[in-house]
Amino acid sequence: MKKTNILLGFLVLAVFTAGSPAADWKGLQGTYALTPEHYLDPPEHEPKDSHLRFQLEGDAARDLYQAMKVAEQTDECTGAALKQVGEMRCLRHAGDKGYRCNFSIDIMRQSIGYGVAC
Repeated sequence: MKKTNILLGFLVLAVFTAGSPAADWKGLQGTYALTPEHYLDPPEHEPKDSHLRFQLEGDAARDLYQAMKVAEQTDECTGAALKQVGEMRCLRHAGDKGYRCNFSIDIMRQSIGYGVAC
């Protein structure tokens, strides 16, 4: 009887977890670069590979933009709609020009920083 209850418990758990994945993983569109922290004009002594910079496009950028629960602003550089949380920035371009997001990861500190300059 006890083995039957354990087996039934595992069966019920398997049925409920099989249809509900923890995440809906998707492919990415965009570009990345390994750069120094100050990539536009780095000091000579600065490591050349301290930051992983991302520029996301397409569905990933749209989904990230929509997940940012902040008010839209206007981006001063492009005129596009902007959402920004900390240093992570996402743009929604008018018409069919789509979405773009940019940010960097400081590899050693595991923190988010700015992605690209204006």
